[in-house]
Amino acid sequence: MEKYKDLERKFNLGDVMIGGNYGEIPTVMIGSIFYMHHKIVKDAETGKFDEPAAADLIQNCERLSEKLGIRFMLDVIGNTSQALVNYIKFIKKVTVAPVLLNSTLSETRIEALMSLADLGILDNVVYNSINAFSSDIEMEALSTLPIETAVVQAYNPGSKKID
Repeated sequence: MEKYKDLERKFNLGDVMIGGNYGEIPTVMIGSIFYMHHKIVKDAETGKFDEPAAADLIQNCERLSEKLGIRFMLDVIGNTSQALVNYIKFIKKVTVAPVLLNSTLSETRIEALMSLADLGILDNVVYNSINAFSSDIEMEALSTLPIETAVVQAYNPGSKKID
């Protein structure tokens, strides 16, 4: 199998390792939670949700992770920074799994990061994501926050070429 020197870096997010060459590290399962119209969300603006149902879903991820022999992360999606912070504070109480902080608006993600930094709970939080639409304002804000990891979506949305 061909090796790619640029892809050989490995990263640890808690007990989850990602990176390396293809096939070297087991696949990581990523489950989305609190997404738009998710039945456990009661109020998407404030981040109120059915806590027992959320805990059950997370425990199910833990059971599947153990059964399949792979690690998992949670893709936490929120409409507002308040919702994201509420969701992540809860998740930090029930699991040590890494969290991808996700929202359709960069302002929401940045506000949530600032609040999580103030609370001191940015460990194992991954910013999701930096991409072709990320603004200079977003990049500047990220450079001032104590976030260590981010997803970078490396694609060209203007390219229709398929190789």
